[in-house]
Amino acid sequence: MVACIPHLSGYASPTMERLGAVEVGKLPEPSAVQRHLSALVRSALFVFVAAVFIEARWALWLGEAMFLVPKLVEQFAERFPNFGEAYRWVPRNHFRIVAMFFVMLWWGIALADAVEGPDGVARGFVLMSVPGSLLGGLDWFVRDGSRWPSNALSRLLGVAPFLFGLALVRGMVL
Repeated sequence: MVACIPHLSGYASPTMERLGAVEVGKLPEPSAVQRHLSALVRSALFVFVAAVFIEARWALWLGEAMFLVPKLVEQFAERFPNFGEAYRWVPRNHFRIVAMFFVMLWWGIALADAVEGPDGVARGFVLMSVPGSLLGGLDWFVRDGSRWPSNALSRLLGVAPFLFGLALVRGMVL
């Protein structure tokens, strides 16, 4: 173990020896059954928590399906065709978060009238998850491809979406 860490080579303290004795190498990949069971347990927990807000009505079960189906489908996503040419155009990392902030803000404003009334929370619960589901579904078909070249200017410009996202969340924009 100590030999694996360059700056600790030659230093064999009792703590490092104990760490080396209990360290697990690489864990095996979970089986398909375990992944499916995990998705079902997470879905059940989702329903348990969401039922308090939505009650047992159509929106809860549709929302649960919108939560569970992507978890199950992503296990087979490598079988889907990959459109690598579009990879660089799909938002990733921090820019994706900021883009989703903007989209969800716009989408929420657009849906404000549709979620009024006694069934409004249920409709809003389902409709607000549509943009995220669409972007997540896009990832099944745009998994790998060429990225934009990274240089000092692109890294500096990466700060702009982060700051815009902060301003958006704090209510300073729009």
